[in-house]
Amino acid sequence: MSPDDARGFARRKGWANRITIGSRFIVASPRPPRFAPAVLAAFLLGCAAAVAATPRVAPFVVRIDLAPLIRAAASSAVQFAVPVPHAASTAGSGRWSVADGAATWHYAVQVPGAVSLSFHALGALPAGATLLVSGGEVTTSYGASALRHGELWSRIHAGDTLELTLTVAAADRAAVDLRIVSLQAGYRAIGAGVEDHPVYRHLLPSKPPDDAGCVTNYECAVSAGNTPPAAATVALVIENQYQCTGTLVNDVPGDNTPYLLTARHCETGQLGGGKPQAAAGVTVYWNATSACGTPLGSIYDGSLPTQTGARTVVEQQDAWLIVLDDQPVVADAQFAGFDASGGAVTGGYSIHHAEGRDKQIVGWYGAAYAFAQAGELGTAYTSDLLETVNQSGNIGDGASGSALFDRNDHLVGTLTLGRKSADPSGYESCPVAQPPAPNGANGVADFTALAAVWDSTADPTSSTGGVTLSSVLDPQDTGSRVVPAKPIELVAYPGATPPAPRITFTPASVAANQPFAAAWSGGNAADCTLTGGIPGGSWGGSMQNVQASGSAPETGPAGTYTFGLVCQSTQAAGAAVSTQATLTITSGAATAPAGPAAATAAQGIDATSGGGGSMGIFETVILAALVAFAVTRRTATGRRWRLPGLLRPLRRKVRQQERPPRRL
Repeated sequence: MSPDDARGFARRKGWANRITIGSRFIVASPRPPRFAPAVLAAFLLGCAAAVAATPRVAPFVVRIDLAPLIRAAASSAVQFAVPVPHAASTAGSGRWSVADGAATWHYAVQVPGAVSLSFHALGALPAGATLLVSGGEVTTSYGASALRHGELWSRIHAGDTLELTLTVAAADRAAVDLRIVSLQAGYRAIGAGVEDHPVYRHLLPSKPPDDAGCVTNYECAVSAGNTPPAAATVALVIENQYQCTGTLVNDVPGDNTPYLLTARHCETGQLGGGKPQAAAGVTVYWNATSACGTPLGSIYDGSLPTQTGARTVVEQQDAWLIVLDDQPVVADAQFAGFDASGGAVTGGYSIHHAEGRDKQIVGWYGAAYAFAQAGELGTAYTSDLLETVNQSGNIGDGASGSALFDRNDHLVGTLTLGRKSADPSGYESCPVAQPPAPNGANGVADFTALAAVWDSTADPTSSTGGVTLSSVLDPQDTGSRVVPAKPIELVAYPGATPPAPRITFTPASVAANQPFAAAWSGGNAADCTLTGGIPGGSWGGSMQNVQASGSAPETGPAGTYTFGLVCQSTQAAGAAVSTQATLTITSGAATAPAGPAAATAAQGIDATSGGGGSMGIFETVILAALVAFAVTRRTATGRRWRLPGLLRPLRRKVRQQERPPRRL
């Protein structure tokens, strides 16, 4: 799926077919045949059965005034969503149904006006469970392992509505415990082509945007030197409310520990942080790049490998060092080298994910200006900063936490502050033809100097006390302050089970041009590769290398298509495992997929297996009889039958995600 395809408006699918029969009345002769009511009842029975097969439930509408929440959050450069209290669970919300040995739970929730929507959940799922979450045009698949330490931060979906479908073996239903504890409603558009929330848009400068034109796609500036730093640079989303950039950083022993350095203000959206436990809700987005010459894609398009979960190791000034709960889920990640010696920094560059977009690069001019600033933006510590001026490219909201790399490709600082932009695009000023040297008053970006905080414990607001960056990154106290980059090493886990790749289609039966979700799960896999699929579609097209589980929206003409999945083992020398599933798209009535897909569909991952709002046969027969009775009436000339007016369900526009954060 191309980034542009992922950003368009999404509309919830309702009934689109219309029936016109003359003037919408069927008039019988004075003595109608006795079978006419039966025919009508049969017709209504068929209609009711079709409706009964639809698994969707009416969304629970959360009534909340987003306006004051948006105004309170709008000053943050990294915030794009606000928390919305909401509680729902598999025990007391939604609707369960059982069919073909599988139990399926359906639930939907809506926050009117939200640009994007996500949720935070607690609990546990039995092995083999599959949770599908749909919003906008993206469906995401989660397995039991997605609930790390008993919690799940969902992916961020476009629009104001989420639909959840959880399928387990009927015998495992009692083991299901999924509790949604909060929602996150977006107000900054994520992706391109859609508007922000009206309240937030009203707060933006009214001038036309003109500073986004100088943004430089990293893929247009690749070099041998900046390739390892780029592979170490990741996009971060913290508790589904804040978007920043981070860097996977090496340590002196080179022991493969997944330390990640970013900005402390990403904890809460405010300088000074104040919530070190937010590390548990950090989601890392890997390998977000767009080919040179193409529009920058969005990290929210649903195709990127991600992982969630970390803990805070060091807080000092605006530097925030965390360690990921697991090794990187991609095999091509790099640990960036660093230089904490404190030498002069001339030139250099930064790679970042401003506005939630794919990797961008900015080049810095002259010698960075080093200075100290007490109480910056109300903080209780003195900030040691390196000020820079751009000579190519630009930065914007969401670049917070990105690294300042020197000419030797070593990390020497993390982005803390930028100048308030008068441009509604969220980007800073474009470079001038002859940029001036930084002087402490003309800079575009201020970075917390790594050398200044390396051994420091001077920050009285730090939650990590006497723990320093040097004590963590140089645990043997060798005195080394310059460390090279290195690639990650896939760690072998003794006794680890091989991947168990699986492909499913929802619904299992698909007609021509009917939207459906193609989901994959790699089991115990490091990452996977998608092959085959529908020509021109998402699967195997623009999203070949993916995380171990996920889902892609698909549609296509009639035909038979083979979807392939190859998953890499978590063991360093483990063999890859592959599988295939065949889907037949019919020109009329849909046909169930053959092979492995049929087996997985039988487990209940099928939109026709029932769900909230569905009716049993008895209820359907009663409904048909009542409607048939209601639409018949006796007149002086006999009976007359009338078809009731066609129902037209309300259609709700669901906004696709745009770009996040707006000021650094």
